[in-house]
Amino acid sequence: MSFVSSVPPQLNAPWTIRPYRHPHDLGGLRACFIALQDHEHEFAPHAPTGADLVDEYVEFMLEGLRERGDTILVAEPVAEPAATPGGEWIAGFVRVRVGERQEPDDTDAISGEVVEISVLPKHRGAGLGHALLAAAEQVARQRLATSLRIRVNAQNPGARRLYERFGFELAVLQLHKKLAINPT
Repeated sequence: MSFVSSVPPQLNAPWTIRPYRHPHDLGGLRACFIALQDHEHEFAPHAPTGADLVDEYVEFMLEGLRERGDTILVAEPVAEPAATPGGEWIAGFVRVRVGERQEPDDTDAISGEVVEISVLPKHRGAGLGHALLAAAEQVARQRLATSLRIRVNAQNPGARRLYERFGFELAVLQLHKKLAINPT
């Protein structure tokens, strides 16, 4: 599995951001994914809930570690009790992918993408999202990326504000249309 060598600790931060450890952190990763998907479900009720999708999607994320060189970093609260089995103490995570240009018109030879980022509700508003984005940027820089991308649900203005405060700018507007399948 591919991990960043180290993430410098933030002074006086109430958490430590470190590489995901399998299977030690699996329970915490699952809990954070469920929270992420349930939050998105609030904006898009047609989307599956976290419980409906967690098994398939977490396996997909772990496959990204094994086969695509993705990096998952987890945030472990400093004040929480020592680790319990399953990693339930994890406060959030970020998954980062860095790779070479995908299309001839891509302007960056190597770019990074924040594929997922999630902070458990009880840890939101304390700067953890910003810290996870900073750690993701560090991963991208270490792997020589010259840009970093992130997607956000159009119905999630809070996340968009966080990303814009971090320095992301609107680059592409993607529209979506549901197509009815005509049985014949």
